[in-house]
Amino acid sequence: MSVLNTLSAVFNIAIAALIATAVFNLSEARAQAEQRVATQIECLAKNIYYESRSENIEGQIGVGHVTMNRVNNSYWPDTICEVVYQKFQFSWTHLVKNQTPGNKKLYAAIYKLSEKLYNGEIGDNTDGSTFYYADYIAKPNWAKQMEKSVQLGVHIFYKWDGTWD
Repeated sequence: MSVLNTLSAVFNIAIAALIATAVFNLSEARAQAEQRVATQIECLAKNIYYESRSENIEGQIGVGHVTMNRVNNSYWPDTICEVVYQKFQFSWTHLVKNQTPGNKKLYAAIYKLSEKLYNGEIGDNTDGSTFYYADYIAKPNWAKQMEKSVQLGVHIFYKWDGTWD
């Protein structure tokens, strides 16, 4: 009976170790997934912050949706950070040297907005737009080949059919 008890105890310890390892691995995987999501939300928040921080909330939502619409469009990369940092797509990414937002309170509000956009909690007020520009600059050449969707604040949003003339 003593050998059986010893084997049973060893078996129970082995099972407990396997369970503990599995729980640890699941926790680690969950933490890594949460970090990946937080990184994507941070890229979205920085894009909204630098592209439209002085804009009204509708304009900020619009900029966020253009970013998300690009992620969901086969012509652009598959992640928010890849879309945001794609060469020469958003001017701040190559013009702003220190990319730490200066207005912490505003950035915190934009980060919360970005979480809602990421989670699909805010409807697309751009009707699927993938481009925009500010109305205080000259109309870009690309805008002539696209359908204007809406103007939100100072930003004019455009839909692109995937072709260039």
